[in-house]
Amino acid sequence: MTKSMRFDPSDDSDYTYRIENNKDGSVLVIIDLNIGRKSVTNNIEAILRRIAADEKIVLTTMQIIYRDSEGNYDRVQVSASGSVSFYPLFIDTSVTDEQQAIKLALEAL
Repeated sequence: MTKSMRFDPSDDSDYTYRIENNKDGSVLVIIDLNIGRKSVTNNIEAILRRIAADEKIVLTTMQIIYRDSEGNYDRVQVSASGSVSFYPLFIDTSVTDEQQAIKLALEAL
C-alpha cells in the first residue's frame, strides 16, 4: 500500500489523501478535513491537479473516492478532457465506511 498525505496551508482546502494499492487495483482516497476553508467538493479540480502533479499519476486511469464534509464517500470521475463528475458509490445509500467505499470503487472496474 502506497500512502501520501497532504495538509498544506497554501492550499485553499484542508484535506488528506492517499493511494490505496491492492491486488484488485488502485484507489485515490481524498478526505475533506472540514476545518473551515473551501470544501473538497467545491475545490475538487484544483485538488486533483495538485495530487496528479505531486504523485505523477494519470487520474483518468484511477478509481477516485472522496469523503465529504458530512462523512459520506462518493466516487469522482475525471474525463479525458479534464472535466470532473461525482457519482454515488451505492444508489440511495450513503457510504460512510472507508473500506466499503474502496471495495465499491474497485468493483466498478
